Amino acid sequence: MVTQKIKKILVFLSFVFLALILNTSCASKATLDTDYELNLKFGNELAKGSLWKEAIIRWENGLKMKPNDARFHNNLAIAYENEGNYEKAEYHYKKAIQLNPTNEIIQMNWESFQGVLKNIKSTEDDKTEGNSDDKK
Repeated sequence: MVTQKIKKILVFLSFVFLALILNTSCASKATLDTDYELNLKFGNELAKGSLWKEAIIRWENGLKMKPNDARFHNNLAIAYENEGNYEKAEYHYKKAIQLNPTNEIIQMNWESFQGVLKNIKSTEDDKTEGNSDDKK
């Protein structure tokens, strides 16, 4: 458990270092484009290590630069889903679909998310039924 946390921290720090190096070597217009792509790629790498909060920060930063990029919305939806923030996840999935309705990956992620919501609702319904049976 501790070694996994250390590994995640090292991965995070290595990407911070990489981001600093890349960020200092770009001109202003190029920096905007590089920052945009860097936020996307950096967030993706953080997500691979299940560093969802850190990935969210990167993707939110990228979204500020390119608010109509369905990839950022899709990635944020996945991250918020993994963090248990289903309201924000749903918002970003819907926005991603609105921006790129033919993207099969976004569609698959949305369908998977709907299944998760259905399971959560079913579990909540089961608990409610169990509580009402206890009161009889």
